[in-house]
Amino acid sequence: MKLKNRFVIIILGAFVVPVLVSSLVVLFYSPSFLQYRFGITGNKALVQEIESVQSLDEIVAIAQQFPEEIFCYVFNADGDIVYHKGSVLNNVSLGKTIRKHLVFSKNIELPDGYLYSLMAGTDNNIFFMPFTGFVIMGSFILFLTILSSLTIRTINNSINQLEKGTRRIAQGDLETPIVIKGDDTFVSLANSFDLMRLKVKEEQDRQMRFFMGVSHDLKTPLASITGYSEALLDGLATDTKTQEKYVHIIHAKGKLLEQRISHLIGYIKLSNMAFRDELVERPLVPYLRDFVILQQDEANLQNYAFTADLAIDEAIRVAYDPDLLSRAMENLLQNSIRYGLPSKPVTMFCRYCDVGICLGFSNYYLQPLSPSLSEHMFEPFYRGDQARKGEGTGLGLASVKSIVDSHGWKVKGYSLLNEGKTIFEILIPLEK
Repeated sequence: MKLKNRFVIIILGAFVVPVLVSSLVVLFYSPSFLQYRFGITGNKALVQEIESVQSLDEIVAIAQQFPEEIFCYVFNADGDIVYHKGSVLNNVSLGKTIRKHLVFSKNIELPDGYLYSLMAGTDNNIFFMPFTGFVIMGSFILFLTILSSLTIRTINNSINQLEKGTRRIAQGDLETPIVIKGDDTFVSLANSFDLMRLKVKEEQDRQMRFFMGVSHDLKTPLASITGYSEALLDGLATDTKTQEKYVHIIHAKGKLLEQRISHLIGYIKLSNMAFRDELVERPLVPYLRDFVILQQDEANLQNYAFTADLAIDEAIRVAYDPDLLSRAMENLLQNSIRYGLPSKPVTMFCRYCDVGICLGFSNYYLQPLSPSLSEHMFEPFYRGDQARKGEGTGLGLASVKSIVDSHGWKVKGYSLLNEGKTIFEILIPLEK
């Protein structure tokens, strides 16, 4: 049973059951209920006889018609008992003791003006119903007590498990899951904590890959610089031509090292929320049109085919940083060119889609993106099989993701196997 339902039962039971049982007891003691119980209610013949009595004997005859479990008393005007049937109560007097067991009461005035009082009641099983009610209420209170105890124990156990789990996470144990059995709210809370554990572990793994990638990308050119420098110092380059060759290699590797450090610093800046300026809403189509013109000129110089399809309204305005967006789009374009068929064009597109606007590039791939590559290629220093052969830093697509994330957008890459195309697209939501 869910924790919420337990509390509902406890709260309702604590208020509703006592009120209900008390109402039943009061109802049971009412003359109307007792008359109904003993068959007096609805007995029109009995009522007519009482209304038409002419003597004490007729009153006695009416009293004798009451059921056997009913006792009857007839009092005169002075309060003395002139007749009784059934059980005899001790210290009976008109309007006192008998009131506790009253089922029926009627003052009867005879034609001669003499007044009698007919009273009927019972002392058999009259407390059966109240006793049953109290038993029911007591049983329910016992049930509520047990349910409350189980609920408190469940809460304590769940809190203890959550406390142990959070302590493990605080101590750096990200391998052990937080498990709470059941279907109550604490299970959902435990699942949220466990999801947090997985996210922290994923971020930790990502940072580890990042630092390993940084170490590798900086170590490779640095090792070359060190090796050729030592060769010069050791006099291994004996002629001027060899010395110049080594110096040129050292210079080239130094420039490569500088470039990679620059890319690394740029990526770290993009990952820092504090550095980002407030984005300004501006028209998108004129900016894209200028970008297309610039890239078409570049395509003519580099001798590759480039086309564009801008299929959104001229009036569309989006909050973005033009310089950052240009960097992201240029990076996606270079990936499309590098890993596409040289004989096929790269197409830039901007169109409406389910989320708002899809902006990106498509090419005819040399090799389709695998599901694993599609999932991880925007992580720092993650490289696919084709990328490993190149000289990239491994931060290009990671920088794209940082730029896109800073705008509150999404980016993804995937291949359409039936069309032989790879798509890189930025998803820009539009306010409705």
